[in-house]
Amino acid sequence: MKKIVIIVPDQVKIVSEIGSTIYSKYYDVTADMIIQMFSRKTDYHESIFFENNKSILVESIEDVK
Repeated sequence: MKKIVIIVPDQVKIVSEIGSTIYSKYYDVTADMIIQMFSRKTDYHESIFFENNKSILVESIEDVK
């Protein structure tokens, strides 16, 4: 397992596509939201991401036993 320390924006963007209509909304970052971002998608119509990837900073990656 790894312990990763990252600096991220305050909000994530969720985009849902229903037919030809696209809905988007910003949500505050929470532990649950981060877990959803790293987990398998359960709804292929929905994307969760940080809008500006240049604002993400990986500070460290460590092995954890």
